[in-house]
Amino acid sequence: MSGPRIFLFFVTLVGLLGWWALVGDEDADLKRGLEETEIAFEQLEAELRAMDEAYIPLTRRGFMLTLKGQHDRLRSGLAELRARRVHLENDESLERLERLPAFREIAEEANELFTHARSLHARTKARYEFQVESSPLLNRCRSMRDLLGATKLEDPGLRARRDSLGGTFAVLEQGAKTADGVLATNLSQGVSLGKTNLKSLERLAEDQEGLLTELGVEIPVAPSP
Repeated sequence: MSGPRIFLFFVTLVGLLGWWALVGDEDADLKRGLEETEIAFEQLEAELRAMDEAYIPLTRRGFMLTLKGQHDRLRSGLAELRARRVHLENDESLERLERLPAFREIAEEANELFTHARSLHARTKARYEFQVESSPLLNRCRSMRDLLGATKLEDPGLRARRDSLGGTFAVLEQGAKTADGVLATNLSQGVSLGKTNLKSLERLAEDQEGLLTELGVEIPVAPSP
């Protein structure tokens, strides 16, 4: 083989090796980008699924617009990111060096959504747990308030005690709504208010039962939650 032909052979070989290297790097970037975004997506999906354990029962108990709005924004945000990843995966006009950073931008946005989802999950779970605990107590106190209200009392002292208990229930009923509302925006403060409200409802139930027993009125069976 002559010198010029050998030179041409090596130039061609170097060109082919360079092309293979570029293609290989591009395939590697695509694979890495898909893997990194899928990890971020799966983490977000898992958090949303966990949140649904409290979110679905809450919405069944009473439709909550603010809660649904936040939940839906997270779901739609994830769907949008998945669509962007599909477009990016098939975008042949994108330069090789731009592909992996674009995938990582999507993964970063998914991680930001995960942070919001984790916060919403914690607040949603706390609201659900508070409602599970407070609802039967409120129902029982309301039932005993009505029983006391239907009981004729001649003694002014007994009437004053009944009226005081009725006023306490009105305050605590509103307090339960307030605690639930605060839980939607401020977890630690809402949890504190909720605990205080539950303890006060328990004391009220004891005082109502005490007065009903003193009056000889049959105490109703506590309703199921």
